[in-house]
Amino acid sequence: MTSGASARAWLRAAAASALIGAVALPAASQERRFQVAVGGGLHHHFSYGAESDYVQGENDFPVTPGHTSSSLNLSLSYAVKPWLAVEYDGRFVGSAAVVLRDPSDGDVLRCRSNRHFAFALTLLLRLPAGRVRPYLALGGGLDRMEAKEETVTTDLGQVISWPAPGEDALLAPLVQAGGGVEILVGKAFGVRLDGRYILILDDPADVRAVSATAGLFLRL
Repeated sequence: MTSGASARAWLRAAAASALIGAVALPAASQERRFQVAVGGGLHHHFSYGAESDYVQGENDFPVTPGHTSSSLNLSLSYAVKPWLAVEYDGRFVGSAAVVLRDPSDGDVLRCRSNRHFAFALTLLLRLPAGRVRPYLALGGGLDRMEAKEETVTTDLGQVISWPAPGEDALLAPLVQAGGGVEILVGKAFGVRLDGRYILILDDPADVRAVSATAGLFLRL
């Protein structure tokens, strides 16, 4: 083979390799189906309970006012399709100061809300491509409240004791819906902004909440 023929063969091979590489690069990026995300933010519980639920000696402080606490979340998702992913999400919700009032005599009880751990399986619908990818989220799971035996004293000197609830009373199903946006910064990582509306199906009253978090994600 002459040097000219060798050069032409080498150029053809190089061009073919470049073409294969150009085709394979998007395919390789699409193979990053798993994604890990971590974030933190605020979690607001709306007021729940009613004064009509008042029972002297049993439910002296029937209304829990709205309160806001910090939250942390960690999630792992798998992209079934470029536009559809299944996400397993775990959230920790901290406690916050609350002020309860006795509707019969105006007595005031100052305490802290219970911490929560929430676990949910969620479907994510998002744009299939692009550096900025808005998404919608819909799913459900379980909320576990952290509670223990506690004794507190009201402003009028009344001593209130709450026994430790049973395990069944700590668990409640939840449903959640929301959305957000993922902004790709590098080849496989970026910033995630997320908002959820959460409904805890509890007894005697359902608990409504909203959560707003910001964090980072990494595609694997």
